[in-house]
Amino acid sequence: MDFFGFFRDDYFVVLLGLLEQPPFNIPDAEQEVVYGFLTEYSGTNYFLLNLSKFVEFMAVFAGAGALYMGAYKGLFFDSYWWFFLKMVAVAVVMITIRAATPRITLGQMLAFTWRYLMPLALLNLAWVLWARSLFFS
Repeated sequence: MDFFGFFRDDYFVVLLGLLEQPPFNIPDAEQEVVYGFLTEYSGTNYFLLNLSKFVEFMAVFAGAGALYMGAYKGLFFDSYWWFFLKMVAVAVVMITIRAATPRITLGQMLAFTWRYLMPLALLNLAWVLWARSLFFS
């Protein structure tokens, strides 16, 4: 997979939804008066829940860097610093999208999913099946 596949596929949009980041933070909106399921937690339990979210973010950034950006392969030399820089690049893109987009409602999310993401996923599946039958048979 290549770097541009990261933006070509719907992988990145699905990651934003998976991580429940804006605009897809429907079950866990910080703007609400009562903060979802986190209302009942405080102190150490709240810290551990937030820590688990940050660990999930790092796993997603590492997966995106490994799958789409060539892992630790660099321009001039191979190093794990390149992998770290690629993870930071994915994080910067996600933080920029998080800061630039408003929160959407559940109805808007479902409409967006059925109108755009589902056809993109089906086209991606058809493309992969076609390419596989063409090149691997």
